[in-house]
Amino acid sequence: MLKKELEGQLIEYQRAKEAAEKLSALYIPAASFVRRPTPVRSDPVFRGTASPKKLRDAYILAAGKAGRRLPPPAEAFNGIVNRRFVSVTSRIVWLLRRLYRDGKADYQSLFTSGERSELVATFLAVLELIKSGRITMSPDNQSVYLTRRRGQEEKDELSGGH
Repeated sequence: MLKKELEGQLIEYQRAKEAAEKLSALYIPAASFVRRPTPVRSDPVFRGTASPKKLRDAYILAAGKAGRRLPPPAEAFNGIVNRRFVSVTSRIVWLLRRLYRDGKADYQSLFTSGERSELVATFLAVLELIKSGRITMSPDNQSVYLTRRRGQEEKDELSGGH
């Protein structure tokens, strides 16, 4: 019985395929137009009138697009080039000196003043010092401490704590 059902399905599939082929042969894409397209004559000469303001605005718009491809003027870089560069190394030295003097520092106080490059360099310095194990953060992440190594603790005890 299963074999008969499969044969019937195959015959049905074959007939559907043949019907699809006949229908596709009848389809003519161009036959979907109702009428033939009307030819349009083009006139390359502009005979209209426009106000001087419209013409000026159109010219500025067109010139502006072309002008954007040109390199920016030197004045555009003044805010970038004239800024003070702060190295991460200098901020590492600054932070270590502060921690040697005070023992600890409030994390937020490291970022209270300065330009963006100084703040970024300070943040990178903190990350680098934590990574190298020279400083540690308090459990509540509010303070930064100088990490005392085993040899350093013995030296401090011999020299009186400094």
